[in-house]
Amino acid sequence: MQRIHYSGVSLLTGDEIARGVVQYAQALAHAGGSAEIKLPVRLGDGGTASATLLIGPSSQLVTVDEASPFDELTAPEVIEQWHTAMSHIA
Repeated sequence: MQRIHYSGVSLLTGDEIARGVVQYAQALAHAGGSAEIKLPVRLGDGGTASATLLIGPSSQLVTVDEASPFDELTAPEVIEQWHTAMSHIA
């Protein structure tokens, strides 16, 4: 699992999801654009929720490996949407 630190908060999510967030933010930064994204996150009690981030040229994201007793979060459909969106960024 990865903990994403962003704008004074931290979110626990799956490895591939965190990697996708960083890649999308990087693509937007190169293009000077921004996007609102939703991603699944793991709550402290083990439940899941949806988080919304606004990422763009000034996004300062940090991801850190974190051990978790809970199952890895995956969201292949979300990552696919991000890859499609990135392919349309000029």
